[in-house]
Order: sequence, then structure tokens, then C-alpha cells
Amino acid sequence: FVKNNTCIDKVIGLDKYKSRQYHLYNATLIHNIDWCIKNNITYYQLGITDYHAKLRFGASLTPLFIYVKINNRVLNAIFTKPIAKLTQPKNFDPVLKKLGKN
Repeated sequence: FVKNNTCIDKVIGLDKYKSRQYHLYNATLIHNIDWCIKNNITYYQLGITDYHAKLRFGASLTPLFIYVKINNRVLNAIFTKPIAKLTQPKNFDPVLKKLGKN
């Protein structure tokens, strides 16, 4: 997607094993950056997955905020904050866990 002067790269659903075998993530990234350069697009925003690969390429990470709301007012008041804390991406991704310690 292109908006203003930014290309926003979204997940295209590559087969995990074929992607590794043929380095498809790297190939698509290089192709997209080349396209941005040829089309005078100044900013390239990567998707929200695979933090390790993005860090290897020198990308900087921006925090992802997850908002939770339960329709029942009482349950929302009790459970919203604990659920939000439990579902943070850093709880499930080893790369983000390491970054959080720095």
C-alpha cells in the first residue's frame, strides 16, 4: 500500500518452509525497497510480524498497542487491564522479550 510518501508493506502469506528455503522474505523486501527507490517513495514501513528479520535488516521497531474492551461494564472494569497485559506481543516473541530487558 502507498499512502502519501510511505510504502506500507503487509503480510502476503508465504509458506513458512518454502520461504526459508528460497529466502522469499529477503527477496520480497529487496524488491519492494527497489520499487520504492525507483518511484521516489521516501519511507518504507514493514508489517507487524517477524521482528528478528526486521532487526537484522536494521529496522527500528515501534511499539504495538493492543486495546481490549469487554462489552459488559463490570467484566470490562475487572478484566480489561489484566487481559491486555497477558496478550502483549512481548509475552510471546523471544526477540521482543530480549529487547524489553535492555
